[in-house]
Amino acid sequence: MKGFTSLVFVASLFASSTLAKCPFKAIGYGCCKNSKTEIVFTDSFGNYGVEKGKRCGIIDDSCWSLKYGYLCCNSDSTSVVKTNKYGNWGKENGKWCGIKDQSEVEEEEDSDYEESQTVNSLMLDQGGSGPYKAVMTQQEGLPDFTIYRPENLKEAVDAEGRLPVILFGNGGCGRISFSYGNFLTELASYGYVVAAVGPWVGEDNTDYLSLSLDFSEETINGFKADANSLIDVALSWLEKENKERTSIFYKTLNTNKVSAMGQSCGGLQALIISTKNDKRIKTTVALNSGANSPGDLLDSLIVKDELQKLTQPIIYIIGGEEDIAHYNALDDFSLIKKVPVAVACKADAGHMGTYSEPNGGTFGKMTLAWLDYILKNDKSHDALFRKSIIESELEGWTIQQKNF
Repeated sequence: MKGFTSLVFVASLFASSTLAKCPFKAIGYGCCKNSKTEIVFTDSFGNYGVEKGKRCGIIDDSCWSLKYGYLCCNSDSTSVVKTNKYGNWGKENGKWCGIKDQSEVEEEEDSDYEESQTVNSLMLDQGGSGPYKAVMTQQEGLPDFTIYRPENLKEAVDAEGRLPVILFGNGGCGRISFSYGNFLTELASYGYVVAAVGPWVGEDNTDYLSLSLDFSEETINGFKADANSLIDVALSWLEKENKERTSIFYKTLNTNKVSAMGQSCGGLQALIISTKNDKRIKTTVALNSGANSPGDLLDSLIVKDELQKLTQPIIYIIGGEEDIAHYNALDDFSLIKKVPVAVACKADAGHMGTYSEPNGGTFGKMTLAWLDYILKNDKSHDALFRKSIIESELEGWTIQQKNF
């Protein structure tokens, strides 16, 4: 990477007067009204408090870079790494931050704009087994999502045409996707672009995951906000980049062929956005997941009655009876009346599937087969999903389907 460049992406995100007054609305939160509200949570977007039982964003008037999607540097001694027309920028803990002292800002022409849009990049699992080596990246202007994509987008688009998009919610509705990195890298290596909830983290971080074990009303509202941000922030950003001539994503994406996908609680986030009648979403993939019944722990996220709002094909990919979502998924299957629905079951797998195995293991293969069948019209999987004839590389799976 040759330097930190123009923040035009995020700047345009906050162009409206509403967002300028409360930038947290871009990720589904309001701003705190009481200036004395205490900070209870911080992520790469900013500080959060709680008012009337709901999470709200705390505006730091002294932090000029917050409106561009970046926190200000904590240390007064952080050195200037890059200067552009927005201000002076430094790095702390590997992340860009705005330097509060702007007394010596000199506008600088940005160079190599296209290359430097990728702030961080890491190739996991040797880039996947597909024809396009894939990377996990942090993209400038999208600080609270992680992108998994072919490293050479042009090569993939030349061979495939514009690439379908996957919107991914993590297990536990957590805000880090690293533990699904092998699985998501595998999908990307076959010509998909994945936007996963949570900022870029270059290593596993179980302490971060533990944040999702709190199921208070405030936390549940955060889960919903993260689900909605997959559409309102991530997909909107990708659509904009797809039209921006200076973007590495320019004319690379088919944002009308989108899969909502998630594992466990993240599968509920996928169901939330799949029941909004968004015509860009062409399929839903619920991994080890299923909608809740009234009285269940997460029934305020989505309940089974809302399954009738689905307008696109859906597949549940689950483990056997040891998978806590096994019977919940089968119940969903029985209740869905209108859209094509399938349940793929690997009887000897548990709730965590095989996502951490090389190439995402056999759950990666089943997921790819479905995505290719629905989003790329790959008829070679017709017998698998219409007649339950198991392909050789999917030995050990069983499939039920209806409404096809």
